Amino acid sequence: MHGKKIVPDLGVAASFNGTPTDIASGADLVAVIDGHAGVSHLSVFQVDEDGNLTLQAVTTITSPINGVAIVAPATGQDN
Repeated sequence: MHGKKIVPDLGVAASFNGTPTDIASGADLVAVIDGHAGVSHLSVFQVDEDGNLTLQAVTTITSPINGVAIVAPATGQDN
């Protein structure tokens, strides 16, 4: 982001096997669910200080799903 304008520097930030059905973000992470032909994939990306995405994990789920949430780990102060 530059002032009040967003200036994209990459045409594609991430690619998926199917159509994305949900995206969640938090704690410097982005999680995306995509699905095709009854199979879903959960992809988790780390977001760096420049907004670049680095794939951290991909999980295949053998059924269609449509929701994801990112929950920060508990700290000692959460007790």
